Amino acid sequence: MKDSINPNSLFLNINDPSAPVDDWDPPYCGEIDICIHRDGRWSYNGSIFSRSKLVKMFSRVLKRENNDYYLVTPVEKVKITVEAEPFITVLVERNPQNPESYAFKTNMDETVVAGTEHPILVSEDQSGQPYPTILIRKNLHALICRSDYYQLVEWSTTEKHNEKNRCFIVSNNQRFTLGEF
Repeated sequence: MKDSINPNSLFLNINDPSAPVDDWDPPYCGEIDICIHRDGRWSYNGSIFSRSKLVKMFSRVLKRENNDYYLVTPVEKVKITVEAEPFITVLVERNPQNPESYAFKTNMDETVVAGTEHPILVSEDQSGQPYPTILIRKNLHALICRSDYYQLVEWSTTEKHNEKNRCFIVSNNQRFTLGEF
């Protein structure tokens, strides 16, 4: 482990690219056939978006109300479909200067550090497999990709709990359970 942070480290590139969607209360204008697929791709009328800058722009005006997702501007709000979570992690990094601090980068180039403001939640999907997510911003989660989840499990600490082993990590003084076996 290095003593200094790599200049390309996620810990040096934390950002908040979202628009102030919570301050906007535009009229609802109906549904639009935009879908964020389980694998993170976006489509319109069944055609996959090929311009990543367009997708990133839309992701900045994404809002979740109850279990519905909307693209919001100051003058309109349209409902879209999200199959799983609107974002996916693409990289997790452990801070070399503070091993109990984990940064995640999403497919939209947003970076957050797990902690009170960005908790990690692990539930089970329909097949009983772990379904790990991290809160990116208000009501919007990223699915923690399989390789990032396995990396977290490798870094985790294990303890006995109710005759099972429980693995967990601590990031920014917050404990997150990753699962039991």
